[in-house]
Amino acid sequence: MKVERILTKTGEIYGVEVLAKDFYKDKEEFFRTANGLTDLLLFQKHIELIKLFKGNVYFFLNLKPSTLIEHFEKVLEWARENPYVVIELTEEYLTPSQEERLVHLRTLLTNPICLDDFGMQASNYHRISLLRPEFIKVDIKAVGRLAIEDVIRGLRKVSSSSKIVVEKIETEEDYLASLSGDLFQGYYFERI
Repeated sequence: MKVERILTKTGEIYGVEVLAKDFYKDKEEFFRTANGLTDLLLFQKHIELIKLFKGNVYFFLNLKPSTLIEHFEKVLEWARENPYVVIELTEEYLTPSQEERLVHLRTLLTNPICLDDFGMQASNYHRISLLRPEFIKVDIKAVGRLAIEDVIRGLRKVSSSSKIVVEKIETEEDYLASLSGDLFQGYYFERI
């Protein structure tokens, strides 16, 4: 299983993202083309694997919002058995009726929600206001080092209770630019 650590400012491991690229070579292509059943099966596989771990580390598992809607009862069952699972919703667009359903389902979930790739596709301020996620991930490569601080400041105004995870940190410069975030993730931390 391929995981990427999510660290606090003090360098402690807060959680890990279980990466789909262990199973699929191209994560982006997978999430563009996967149907709900494929997405659900990958989520289930990751749930089975994390049961082997002990400790108080959060496991961030990617899931398309449409899969959560379509297979909610099964996802809810697995998630309730694993309180350290964070459901990381991808930036998939939804119809207004799907969004309405997602908002309702959010009230039934006891696990934390993470909004993945803020600023990409439907991962935006509107979705934050609908779901009030516990975590919001911002890709420093997509936003840029110069803008990351402004983006984080804007997110804090809209969702002050969400922890901001800066991801795709590959260099020390990326890390230093992202220090206004709460948590940090990226290849840089795998090398140090």
